[in-house]
Amino acid sequence: MIAIVQTSFSSKREAKHSANLLLENSYCACCKIIGPVDSMYRWKDSICSEKEYILHIKTTKKAISTVIKAIEECHPYDCPEILVIPIITSGEGYKHWVNKEVKLPD
Repeated sequence: MIAIVQTSFSSKREAKHSANLLLENSYCACCKIIGPVDSMYRWKDSICSEKEYILHIKTTKKAISTVIKAIEECHPYDCPEILVIPIITSGEGYKHWVNKEVKLPD
């Protein structure tokens, strides 16, 4: 199974830095940076509005916990958004490519 892990950053530079880290370590096959987007949320009893960049990380089910740990270690936010979106189905060629590209440490 493949999945998308989603997180967000306050700058494109931060999103690219995390994408490079994940790709260089082969924790994912692909990252897509989307944005800027308007993000509105409650934080410390206030309503906030910021521009953010969404990072979609395409990985395998086996690598999800490794990806989450890597994000938590490098993310500048106190409480980063980390969501896992399971992919119900995909093209066989794409699934094969993702599985071939993702390599976990021994």
